[in-house]
Amino acid sequence: MLSLRGNMLIWRAITVCIFCSFVKGSPTVKLLESTSTTFCHNFQLAGHDHTVLKYYIAGANSVFQLGAVTAPTLIDLQTQKTLCFLLHVDSGNCTHTQVKGHDCWCDQIGDGQYHLTYKRTADSEMSNTTVVLRWPGKYGDELLTKLYTFKEVTTGM
Repeated sequence: MLSLRGNMLIWRAITVCIFCSFVKGSPTVKLLESTSTTFCHNFQLAGHDHTVLKYYIAGANSVFQLGAVTAPTLIDLQTQKTLCFLLHVDSGNCTHTQVKGHDCWCDQIGDGQYHLTYKRTADSEMSNTTVVLRWPGKYGDELLTKLYTFKEVTTGM
């Protein structure tokens, strides 16, 4: 019999699957499970030399104005190195920056929906790395930081 935690993980995965089915984007090859259904994720296998990881920002948090210090940031969980971070999103404009050696970009995919895409190259040695999206509080003076951890799981979707 599954534990309570096991049941919660199953329902969370189902919720993420349902949410992702409503988001436009490339066909999902693998689903990244997170601790929040606010974000939908496509783990896209694009050939043998690189992987594209897309973070769809939708819903109530889709429109925000944050400085670089408090921006949503993609981080290598093992090394704590910043991969890229979102600088600013407002009324259809999306601005980002990236760390040297890492390719990432963001754009609007629909009304009030944006995505931050990070491309992992073969020489980045991150094939087994857990990438997290660190999303600080909506306001710059909020000290608490929400940490969303994404784990690669196989799905038939």
